[in-house]
Parts: sequence; C-alpha cells; structure tokens
Amino acid sequence: MMLRSIFSNWLGLVVMGMTSVILTPILIHGLGDLYYGLWILVASALDYYGVLDLGMRPALFRAVAWSKGKNDRAAMHETLLSALAFTVAVGFLVLVLTLLLVPVLPGFFKLAGPARGIFPWLMILLGLNVAAAFPARMLGAYLNSLGRFDLYNLAAVLSTIPRAVLVVTALRRGHGIRAVAGITLAATIFALLLHWWLACRVDNELALDWRQARWSRLRELFRHGFFLFIYSVGDQLRFYTDSIVIARILGAALITPFNVAARLIGYFNQVVTGVGGPLMGRMSELDGQARHEDLQEYFLRATRISALLALFIASILAFDGRLLLRLWVGERFLSSYPPLLILVTGYLAALAQQSCVLAIVARARSRALALWTVAEGIANLLLSIHWAKKYGLTGIALGTTIPMLVTSALIQPWYALRVVGLPVRDYLGRALAQPAAVGLLFTGACWFAPASRGDGTFFSLLWTVAWQTALFGLLAYTLGLRSFERRQLRDHGRHIAMTLRLVRVV
Repeated sequence: MMLRSIFSNWLGLVVMGMTSVILTPILIHGLGDLYYGLWILVASALDYYGVLDLGMRPALFRAVAWSKGKNDRAAMHETLLSALAFTVAVGFLVLVLTLLLVPVLPGFFKLAGPARGIFPWLMILLGLNVAAAFPARMLGAYLNSLGRFDLYNLAAVLSTIPRAVLVVTALRRGHGIRAVAGITLAATIFALLLHWWLACRVDNELALDWRQARWSRLRELFRHGFFLFIYSVGDQLRFYTDSIVIARILGAALITPFNVAARLIGYFNQVVTGVGGPLMGRMSELDGQARHEDLQEYFLRATRISALLALFIASILAFDGRLLLRLWVGERFLSSYPPLLILVTGYLAALAQQSCVLAIVARARSRALALWTVAEGIANLLLSIHWAKKYGLTGIALGTTIPMLVTSALIQPWYALRVVGLPVRDYLGRALAQPAAVGLLFTGACWFAPASRGDGTFFSLLWTVAWQTALFGLLAYTLGLRSFERRQLRDHGRHIAMTLRLVRVV
C-alpha cells in the first residue's frame, strides 16, 4: 500500500510535471514576458488566500488517518463534513476579498496600459478558481488520509491534461490571458466534482449530509490546525513573496526569469514531498495506535529515503541545470541559473529532512514549527527586499535560501528529535550518514566525468541524466540502503515482474 501510494504520487507528478514543463515555454512565448509575468503576479497574490485554510487540510488529513487507525468511521465522516462546511464559507469570503482588492492592487503594483485593464478580469477569474479549489483540496486530503493517493493523483491528471490541451488550443487561436484564466477555472470546478465522486466510491457510506457537521469536530480541527495555519502563513512568506518583491522593486518583466528557476525548484519540491503524504499518514496511524518505537524506526527510515532522493535531484539540477535551461526555455534564460543554484542549496537541506516536519505534524506538536516558520518567512521577506536592491534576482534567491538553511539544518531537526524521542547520534548515524556518503561519491563522479559536459544537445542531456541516474541508483542501493531494505526492494521487484508476467499471459 505504501509503495503504491508513493509510486502513484510520482506517476502523477511525472504527468503533471511534464505537462507543466511543456506548457511553461508555450505560455511564456504565447503571452509574452509582460503578460506571463502578470499571470504569475496575480497567482502569487491570490496564493495568500491559502492562509484562509487555517490549517484545516493537514489537520483533516491527520485527524482522519488517526481515526482510521482507531477504526472510527463515524468520526471520519463528521470530520470531513465539518471541514467542507467551513470551506464553503471560506469560498464566499474569498470572493468578497477579491472584489475589494480589484480596484486597489493595480496602483500598488504600478501597472499601466493594457495590463491595468486586464488585471481586474484576471483577479476575478482566478479568485473564483481559488474559491472552488478549497473544497476540492479538502476532498483530496480525505482521499489521501484513506490511503488512496492513486485516486487523488488520477483526479489531478484527469483535470490537468485537458486544461493544458485547452490552453494550448486557445493560445494558438489567438486568445489571450483571460481565456487561459477561464480554462483554469473550468478545470478546477471539474476537479471538485471528480474528487467528490471518487471519495464516495472509496467510502460508500459517505453522503453529503450537512447534519453530520459538528462544531465539536470543527473546534478539534481548529485546535490542531491553528499552528498549522501559522505554519502556512510562514510558508506563504517564504515561498510566495518573491514575485511581489520583484514586481515592486525590480519590475514585473523580471518575474519571468526568476519564475523559470522557481519552476524547476517547484518540481524538485514536488518529487521529494511526493513521498511525504503516505509517510505522514502512516506516522499518524502509528501515533494513534501508541506504537512509539515503530514510529521512531519509521522516522529514521523516512529520513534516509528523503535524503537520498533530495541529493539525487539537487545534484542533477546543479550539474545539468544550465543545459536544461537552454534546451527548455532558450538561451536568454541562462540568467536563471545562478538563482537556481542558490535555491537548490536551501531546498536540499529542507527536503532531505522533510520527515522532521512530518513527524512533528503527525504527533500534533506544531506550535514551535509554526513560530520558527513565520520567523523564517519574515527574515526571507526582509532579506529579499534588502538584497534585491543590491544584487537583483540573485539577492532574491539569497533572501530565500539563507533563512531556510538556518531552520532546516539547525532548529528543525533538534526539535523533531525531541518530539520523536531520539538522540542526535542515532539521527546522524542511522539516517543521514549513508545518504551523505552516497552524495559525496556521486558529486565527485559527476564533477570529474567528461560526459557530464556533453555537446549541448537534447540527446546529450538525456545520456548524461541516464548515466547519472544509473550511477546514483547503484550507489544508493549498495551504500544508501540497509540490508533489510535491499531485501524488501528485491522482493517488490520480483512481485512486480511476476504481476507483469501474469498480465502478459492474460
């Protein structure tokens, strides 16, 4: 079940990631730098509506997984219906706030000409999109808490691919940014209906009966979700202020080259966190069953896996990022490579140890996590503003990376080990030492290998990534995994091979 969930997450990420990879240059060239920057600017501004979630979605995920561990189906349904009732109210609030912001923001961002006229339409359409996304994401969290990451990813794929096809068609027929926003809204509404249908298919006792909503369940979600809400505020400050700072200080046109680097970092983040949902669900179940020693072992194993995965992707971006940018979006976006390299450093430290955050949330000890994340977000904002004036886009990247390194390398692991009840030597020796050895050997091989420089073609990039993947896989298998993990991996491989053989026979 765990491997199926992780692989379904990765399959969904591959499909959606490839869709985004293909769509990004089409949007950039179809809309132009200015309107694409405007699209990113509005999306970044509206991302702050995410804080209105008030931590409900991760709180719902934990509460339902915890109740599932206790086999309490009534509590699961009451929790979901209470959360859905809350998201409907939030959706109406989003619409009101959007209408209030429409006349204010164009002047704040110093927009002029056609961009100023299109901005209100874009705000309204994407505001409606955000309002519909709240209940859709809550239903997605419910599917995940039941362990059906496969259906969650199926819904994402079925809504993402048609949206991409329609966007490309609209741009080729000469339609502009308003058509892209309208298609995005339609895809989100479709995703909402699809998520509800899938949830009912998985849980055939589930019904849209608002009488099952309980204030007591909502208060419980608020109690667990409040500090997750504060954490999400910090996340917004950490990850969604860059476009606003760039627009305000450097100009909206420079949003596009920075966003190219941020896109690659976003794919990096999604691949590694793709293992996070199943891991946190299992940690919550173990906590609900009071199996604390099993939780400790699971935490160490999860850290080792996350660290190996993060090291591999970070190395690929560092060594092959320049060629990747040239082939993906063109020669003129090579200026995105220095910010990319800086951001990779911070995200490597954070994502390699994502199990620290998962364990803290699974054990409902999120208060300290929320406080230091907000502090990191404020430091990110202030440093980005200060350094943007001196160093441009490189300063924005530094403003994000340095606070992230401080929290991810020092504060976060220390607190997580207290929550889980593990000494530092076990964490370093049993979780991080093997991935660190793999990373050092792999980096040395990539640094000195002539093949890593290539001849600048797509096939050169493909060949380089192929041998790097094979080498890292070999090192990870022999040095990064423990004997029982290698045995489990071989068993799973034989099971998959046997399944494929049976399918071929049928």
